[in-house]
Amino acid sequence: MFRARRYFNSGEQLIRWSFDLSGTHQVLAGKTITAASVAVYTVAGVASGLLVPSGVSISGPVVSYYLSDSALTEEKLEVRGTFTFSGSPAEIITERQTLRCRKRICDRFYYHVGDQDRRFEFDFRDRREVQDGAVITGTPLVRAYEDGVLSTKWTISGIALDSSAQRVQFVIDDNAVGGPEVGDLFEIRCDAESDGPETFVQFGQLKYIATASPDDTPRGLLFHTPAEIFKTLLVDLGLGTDSANGQWRVAFSNELDAPDDVITVYDTLGYKDGRMQYSGETDEHPGIQIRVRGATHASARSKILEIASVLDEGVSDEVVEVDEVGYQVGHFSRTGNVLSLGRDQNSNRRLFTLNGIASLTRLYS
Repeated sequence: MFRARRYFNSGEQLIRWSFDLSGTHQVLAGKTITAASVAVYTVAGVASGLLVPSGVSISGPVVSYYLSDSALTEEKLEVRGTFTFSGSPAEIITERQTLRCRKRICDRFYYHVGDQDRRFEFDFRDRREVQDGAVITGTPLVRAYEDGVLSTKWTISGIALDSSAQRVQFVIDDNAVGGPEVGDLFEIRCDAESDGPETFVQFGQLKYIATASPDDTPRGLLFHTPAEIFKTLLVDLGLGTDSANGQWRVAFSNELDAPDDVITVYDTLGYKDGRMQYSGETDEHPGIQIRVRGATHASARSKILEIASVLDEGVSDEVVEVDEVGYQVGHFSRTGNVLSLGRDQNSNRRLFTLNGIASLTRLYS
């Protein structure tokens, strides 16, 4: 079964990852891991050299490893861990993780029109060297770029370290003259020296956005249905495609007749948390149903379990864009187990569903 992983961004050198095997029946039966290896493959099963695993270590039921990139391109990869358990004879199993690669963008920052002196930070605590005790020294350098050229549209000040010397905090303010325009994208780069031989480099994407839509509707009002937003999220997470010729095509509201393997997202009954006393604004979590149809029982079940795993473990404040409108998916909470619906009407295709509620916020338009 696939287990969710976050994005790997170009520039993230030697980030710690892990396989947690505490739920396997081998560990539950009292067996220990005696050997482990990690390799990276494409989704087609071909060995990939884009990411290089190293430093595999065993700590109880958790196997940790590091990844560094080599000429990284945007691609969905598969990390396979092979584990040998104690016993006679020794038992060997393979676990898999999905990993979506993308170029350079590690963090996403948003600066609204009218904001003043917004404070942001880069967090280096996941770096291998930091976890091994390294700290940032001196004053880091934080700069803004536009299309690869140093930008003069922003003033960056207040660069400082937190008390742990593992996070870099800084203040951004848009210049009154010659400043950014709504929709402009920038790259924020942080260079930080450490007390070891390494220089930490981290990248972020900064978008200048309006505080409200042109028609002055509240910023949190959704311009698209939750199902349409989640359709885009599933594609962004690499769980399906919006291409007519792609594998596991994703649709919303209406299930496609073809191909056999499709994912459909529906709007369902959500949960109302209450109403703000003074503004009258309603706080609610919309309901989402994800329905998977597959040519076989095994393929449909595998896909719905993969989706469930990714949404359970890998969705936290994800940002997606639908028709240039940005939304933040805070979380997805399942309201039950994966449900098998049996055969599709008038065919042998198999159906599975997954239901839950989500936290959705419109960020910009």
